Amino acid sequence: MQVSVVVCTHDTERFSDLVEAVESIQNQTYDAVEVVVVCDGNDNLCNRIERRFGGESNVQIHCNDQNRGVSY
Repeated sequence: MQVSVVVCTHDTERFSDLVEAVESIQNQTYDAVEVVVVCDGNDNLCNRIERRFGGESNVQIHCNDQNRGVSY
């Protein structure tokens, strides 16, 4: 069974906190984990996330072009 963990962000002053959260999820002992990062309306932050995690097969990145809220 695969587990998906959704991490939502709109604006973060400390990019390192987001990286730490995603890496913590990836480092769990359960292997079938996918991380879904939703960047809500911040192109600069989304670009940084894509550069850092874009090549990793267990990380999906979704970038909203405007602030739509977590449930969108």
